[in-house]
Amino acid sequence: MLQILEIKKRDRILIVAPHPDDECIGAGGVLALYATQCAVVVLTDGRVGQGDIAPEDVKETRKAEFASEMAFLGIRDYQILGYEDGTLLQHTDCLKEMDLSIYTKIFVTGMQDNHPAHTAACISVYQALEKQCVRTTELFFYEVHAPLQEITHMLDITEVIDEKQRLIRFHQSQLKGLPYDRYAKSMAEYRALQN
Repeated sequence: MLQILEIKKRDRILIVAPHPDDECIGAGGVLALYATQCAVVVLTDGRVGQGDIAPEDVKETRKAEFASEMAFLGIRDYQILGYEDGTLLQHTDCLKEMDLSIYTKIFVTGMQDNHPAHTAACISVYQALEKQCVRTTELFFYEVHAPLQEITHMLDITEVIDEKQRLIRFHQSQLKGLPYDRYAKSMAEYRALQN
């Protein structure tokens, strides 16, 4: 049975994103509603996917876009680990140095998100939680490229859907290829109709 996601004032939230922009495409509603409780870690540098621009330039652009989004939200607890985009499956131990026990809730991309880095991000979180013997942190998956097959929780983001789209628009370099802001709103509407 689908449950309403409850976030309490004492919750500490970590959003794990494979690339700079996944955090807002997938978990932008959480960021918009609970920014003061959130930390964000991006695993890769996001350099892949802009064939007409040098990867080093893409990397710097995406880093700046992400920093602007975090500044807008007032989030100071964020970082980009900077693994080279396209290699994350070789670095699924990337969270081993991060103490995940301090978070009550972790959000990450799902295993079936049709992108190898998104799968790797999920594996990375699982491995780190297992190695650190963390048993009390709740783990939630968010959608980016494909709908989750099994949904356990929902969060009503009706009041902040415009802000979620605004967060996505900080990543203008990524909107050239796909209108993720419109896509994310469509996904939210699809889920609302289902539930």
